[in-house]
Amino acid sequence: MSTRTQAWHLRAGGTSLIVDTIGQFCPRVSYWGPEVGDDPAVVEAVLESQGLSVPSGTCDIPLRVGVLPEESAGWLGEPGIMLTRGGRLIPVKLHTTRVESGGADDSPWPLDGPEGQQVGAWLWADVTDATAKIEGRIEIQVTPSGIVRQRAHIRNSGDEPLGVARLVPTLPLPTTLTQIVDQAGRHLRERQTQMHEATIGVHHRPTRGARNHNASTILGAAVAGANARQGRVAYGHVEWSGNVDQWVERTPFGHLVLAGGELLMPGEIELARGETYSSPWLSATWGDGFDAASAKFHSYVRGFTAHPSRPRPVTLNAWEAVYFAQTFEGLSELARLAAEVGVERFVLDDGWFGSRRDDRSGLGDWQVSEDVWPDGLQPLARMVHDLGMEFGLWFEPEMLNMDSEIARAHPEWIMGPRDREPLESRHQQVLNLTAPGVVDYLEDAISRLVSEVGIDYIKWDYNRDLLEAYDRIGGGYAVHGQTVALYALLDRLHERFPDLEIESCAGGGGRVDLGIMRRAQRIWGSDCIDPLERQIIQAGTSLLLPAELIGSHIASPTSHTTGRTQNLQFRCLNAQFYHLGIEWDLRRASEVERAELAAWVAAHKNIRDVSHTGSLVTGLQPDDATRVVGAVAEDGAQAYYVVIQTRTSASRPAGILTLPGLDPDGMYRIEAPIIANNAVVGLPPDHGGHGSTLAGAPAWWASGVIASGAFLAEVGVAGPIVNPERAVLLRATRL
Repeated sequence: MSTRTQAWHLRAGGTSLIVDTIGQFCPRVSYWGPEVGDDPAVVEAVLESQGLSVPSGTCDIPLRVGVLPEESAGWLGEPGIMLTRGGRLIPVKLHTTRVESGGADDSPWPLDGPEGQQVGAWLWADVTDATAKIEGRIEIQVTPSGIVRQRAHIRNSGDEPLGVARLVPTLPLPTTLTQIVDQAGRHLRERQTQMHEATIGVHHRPTRGARNHNASTILGAAVAGANARQGRVAYGHVEWSGNVDQWVERTPFGHLVLAGGELLMPGEIELARGETYSSPWLSATWGDGFDAASAKFHSYVRGFTAHPSRPRPVTLNAWEAVYFAQTFEGLSELARLAAEVGVERFVLDDGWFGSRRDDRSGLGDWQVSEDVWPDGLQPLARMVHDLGMEFGLWFEPEMLNMDSEIARAHPEWIMGPRDREPLESRHQQVLNLTAPGVVDYLEDAISRLVSEVGIDYIKWDYNRDLLEAYDRIGGGYAVHGQTVALYALLDRLHERFPDLEIESCAGGGGRVDLGIMRRAQRIWGSDCIDPLERQIIQAGTSLLLPAELIGSHIASPTSHTTGRTQNLQFRCLNAQFYHLGIEWDLRRASEVERAELAAWVAAHKNIRDVSHTGSLVTGLQPDDATRVVGAVAEDGAQAYYVVIQTRTSASRPAGILTLPGLDPDGMYRIEAPIIANNAVVGLPPDHGGHGSTLAGAPAWWASGVIASGAFLAEVGVAGPIVNPERAVLLRATRL
């Protein structure tokens, strides 16, 4: 701390964050980014150098943009705090009354439970406004991986109810970052990262209907021309699975700010005297290139209590193999073939319960269908376990069909206005988890099946957005309460079944956030498994999540969502670095295809030790038709690279491949093909010809090449001529 300026310096993971807490104002983050050292004079210099001039036509003192920007401090941009009494906005002027700060050894945050988190440096500041009769606390952390986190709490100290219309923490961004970075998407094409000019004004990216397919999982800014390997970037993420409010704002007075919190509907949060509302955490990263920025998030997420510690089981999901046509005989044969190719987890999808023969009926009735499974699910689960695999089962607990026993028995449990139902989506409505009895019903139904059937894994689906999300019993908008109740349900299930793993699947990739990832061990990246489309989806998803949490499956030869037909090697290599699965009716695959698939599964089991604990990296290529994605071991001793040709290149051969992420001073052998478990999983040099993966190979291809890590990253090696929609695998081994 610098006593002269009341400045506090938090340092961890190569990140510095400087907060000043002058008493008559809300705390302000003056700087965050690369570490600036521990000399108090440097902190003073940072503060003094960041002070802006007072422009004409504005307030008479320099504008302070606090963690919760207020109009009382001269801020006329998007406010960070908006409170009401009696339905009217009240003026707020926060004063800092007390500050505490420390490091990892005296962190006040527990390491157990879903909110447990390692903290490298921390600060909290108590704030108050006696006139408005509010008290609050602002919490700031820097994690050991260099992630910056902020959240705010507001407590009502008055007798009249206090409405919270907005409580959204804000971080400054360097004004040298001239490009907005966010993501857009839709079902089957989620998290497409986009960049555009950060003009003066507000770039607002709220998410309504809870997390949906157009949600911007990250939001921030970058320098012009930033890419995976170079150019400063800084972006944030709101750790919340409900509605999200987030924006980047550039003012004409020299400010660029990032804000993120919960999007609250009028009347959704009303605090009685003594009650408190807490915003979600806004977590943010920075780096020189997107790979460096995302690596901080990956390290941070790997510290979650819920993060899996054992190897990720190769998974076969039966959905695209059988859809609703479930029979014991058919699924038994599928399970037998799955075990033969090396699958470690077998998942039965939608259609096993109630009257669920299609998607119009039975959702919400979580009892095994006697029509389809007269002997229950135990025989299938027992057979799967006998084959050496885990057994997984599909649920969609937050939804129901109107044609269901649960909807007929409890119409009051349906989320929506009292006088009508919201529009249906996929023929279903939303189950109001805040209604009395709903969470108990779901916990009991799921727990009974987990115990009786022997379920190791739940695919937890969520196939529609929340429209008109009203509590028809208690009244009022209920997305906040729905999210809190969902978290409580998941926490209760994990408490009862500590070894149970849960996948967050939301119509594919609709709910991808760190709130849910404190309670789930996997997300389903997208319902689109076409490997060409997945290049975009997986690249965007990995800006937040490490590879081992992103479910990526080997599809059937012809994609069910795009109609493209692609060869097996391309489909397998697309999924190699992620949580590998299969979404293919193996009963229709030939013996040759199953043998090749088994070789790729065996290769993955060698590769996952690297890709699920190390770093994802991206090679920069002069032609974007060629993509290079790598997985580098934590100790730098080994790495794998997938070279993907999405279409034809303007030149042939396309040129040099750069292979980044290795120890610059280490010497490495680069080779292809790759041999793993006595199976060829790369491509031998004579595997050319019409219709093949390779149309030509460089001179080093047959025997390998040796070069330093620095040379491979900066100069690179000549690449093979790879045909469109084909891919090859390379291995780097430190000598």
